[in-house]
Amino acid sequence: MPRGLFIDASPFVGGAQASFRTLVDCAPAEAKAVAAGAGLWPWAQQTTFPAIQLSTSHWPATPTGLFQYVSECRLNHPRLQKLLLDFQPDIIHCNTVRSALLICALPKIRVPVIIHDRDIRMPWLARYYAARKLSPHILAVSSRVSRLWQGLVPESRRKVLFNAFDLEGIAQTAPIRPYDANTLILAADFMPWKRHTLFLEAFRMAQANHPALRGILKGRLRPNQEKYLGRLQSAIKKGPIPNIELIVDDSPALPWIAASQLLIACSETEPFGRTAIEALALGKRVVATRGSLAPELLSLPGVTPCEPTPDALAQSILHSLDAPTPAPILQAFSKETLAANLARIYSNL
Repeated sequence: MPRGLFIDASPFVGGAQASFRTLVDCAPAEAKAVAAGAGLWPWAQQTTFPAIQLSTSHWPATPTGLFQYVSECRLNHPRLQKLLLDFQPDIIHCNTVRSALLICALPKIRVPVIIHDRDIRMPWLARYYAARKLSPHILAVSSRVSRLWQGLVPESRRKVLFNAFDLEGIAQTAPIRPYDANTLILAADFMPWKRHTLFLEAFRMAQANHPALRGILKGRLRPNQEKYLGRLQSAIKKGPIPNIELIVDDSPALPWIAASQLLIACSETEPFGRTAIEALALGKRVVATRGSLAPELLSLPGVTPCEPTPDALAQSILHSLDAPTPAPILQAFSKETLAANLARIYSNL
């Protein structure tokens, strides 16, 4: 088995970090080491692996973000080089393009580099730069993400690898409060591309036909998104839209999903859509606008796809309230499947 160095440079914790943490646990490696930004550093400290902390920020696609990137490369490279020298990995597994960018300026790396891509909105130039510098192998969380590497990395070095979940553990999640048969939940960070406004418009239309409906918007507040949250709060008050709750914190969404009847997914373009798998594992139905989940997820039993318009979403919500929930078929997203796939991938490398 190889010695694996796992890198995540994110300054915060999101779905990508939760998925990567599961991947590190499942990875078949003789030994593991971790380099983590502020997001995963508390977790890395609790592991038995050699670990270093990376100092990174958000790096927006602006001149300021470029300056931050160059500065933080210089800051982090000595500690990364020392870890490489001390640990001597056989494989470097980078979580997202952001993490790969951090090692692009290191002296030539002579072991295989995996970029585990979970992003849609990463600028093309960043992918181009990482492809030229690292000659990486790409693991993409969906076919939608894999297509973004066409022309940059040969197809023979690109594979789709779904996120993995502790399905049995999720199914045992206790609801945050008594189950409400009329509650819809949108579990998404408060960012415009998650399209909370589309949810609110559809909810208002569905509520006109089903007055007992209740809605929950649950998510984290990302940096510089205070104005967006304020607009949502104003829209709810001015509507007015009754029976809507905003839960703005960093706590897990699972207990809130467990207390609801339907999960709604209506993001603009989602690379994967892990909350849909969590909802299905909890025995909930999912209503998803096209594009809000990876194509592979839209066809799962229990998922109702619809067009991304308020009317179509409202009609799908009303139809799904009384529809039976089929038994989920989620083996492709299990930790056991991930471990087996990683074993084959690492062996080939």
